Amino acid sequence: MNTAIRFTVITDNVDKAARAMYGGAADVPPFVRIVTEPRDILDLPAGTMSMARLFSRNSAAEVAFDVMRSRGMLAFPDAAFLDRIDNWLQRRDAARLTRAGGVTEASRCDAPACHADPARPATAEAKEDAPRQRAERWK
Repeated sequence: MNTAIRFTVITDNVDKAARAMYGGAADVPPFVRIVTEPRDILDLPAGTMSMARLFSRNSAAEVAFDVMRSRGMLAFPDAAFLDRIDNWLQRRDAARLTRAGGVTEASRCDAPACHADPARPATAEAKEDAPRQRAERWK
């Protein structure tokens, strides 16, 4: 089954980006594409939903990303889109936990939603803090 790519990560180090964002290369969701080659970055269609995770200054990937960004060719994820990715990761981790029969390092979840009491409504303070926490996760 071919899953449509809905999000592109632009990076100069695939392993570091995959580990930082998803836990590892094997954990990258099927709807995410990671690109490092300048030609591939410059060939992204206009409006591609993307995020850069760059680990070295002035890499070829960074230069290509800057060109695409300056041309207004890339779309950047909003909070709702990042929430959908977080939800997908939480469902994946819960499924792993169920299969493993217990807590594994890969299934640990630090997101507040993983520890929230579903019977208790979120406080206004927690709701206000959510964008900051999400921003920290996606840095």
